[in-house]
Amino acid sequence: MFFLKNEVMRYFKKNVDMYLEFYNRGLIKKLPPYIKVVKKMNKITGYQFYGSLKNGYVYIKLEKIRKRLRYFSLMLFLWEFLLTVFIVFIFYVALKRIFDRQRNTEEFLRFVLIAMSHKLGNFLSSQKLNLELSEIDPESKERLKLAMDEVERDFKTIYSTLKSMKLEGEKLEKVDVVSELKNIVDSFGVLSRFKVNVEGKIPSLTLNSDDFRLVLHELVNNALKYSEGVIEIEVAPYNRNSVKVAVRNKIKHISRGSGIGVKVVEFLCRRNGWIFTRKAIQDMFEAILIFSVPKKGVFFK
Repeated sequence: MFFLKNEVMRYFKKNVDMYLEFYNRGLIKKLPPYIKVVKKMNKITGYQFYGSLKNGYVYIKLEKIRKRLRYFSLMLFLWEFLLTVFIVFIFYVALKRIFDRQRNTEEFLRFVLIAMSHKLGNFLSSQKLNLELSEIDPESKERLKLAMDEVERDFKTIYSTLKSMKLEGEKLEKVDVVSELKNIVDSFGVLSRFKVNVEGKIPSLTLNSDDFRLVLHELVNNALKYSEGVIEIEVAPYNRNSVKVAVRNKIKHISRGSGIGVKVVEFLCRRNGWIFTRKAIQDMFEAILIFSVPKKGVFFK
């Protein structure tokens, strides 16, 4: 602003000098309204003394220049303020995304360590109990096999989830919900256990495809392991950009699992902003998922 003011005043002085020279030579009869030449040196309101000529004294009016400088200063301040706010906002969004990603990653890794430690502890305790009860016989072998199978399934679930957690960001793809669900059901090879009902026109969704497939796989896998009879799966549009998937099954009267599969589903739904609810009424269990398109600029919720 200091240099701008000096340049404006320098240009204004040259302009005044030019008019005064033309006036002295008789080339112009009338001066601009911001220049006045008087015969006697007096105080003129709104004008200030500039210099003297052979035939009088020169006064100039700087109000117009001051107004322009004030207007320019105000515009400059506003633009600088908006630019500063915009840059701060960009830094805020970038840092928030980094911190949110780090927080979610740390939360999940903490969950993995606790879950695996608990699972391995239970596994070792069950094996010690088997060894204390009897020598290796068919019944003990079967119990060992079941325990090892359970550990293996949970390990594969956590390993698949870790693979889906790409630190460089989400992979958003357009997904056909019904087609993907049918592929997952077919992969278990027991089609007679499932009844899939599709209601209305199901929209395709653009979302994190890896997390989507893993969530559906875990729900179907849990329903198959801990239920008896037919598993009902209902797919319906929830609203314009959301799809509802409901899994209902009759609870099998066996010991409960570690719950790692459900915890993985809860974590992935929270990370993507999906809704996951579950409830058990007497011997019936129902899990409801609502998949929705993520909001722009949002990685984690």
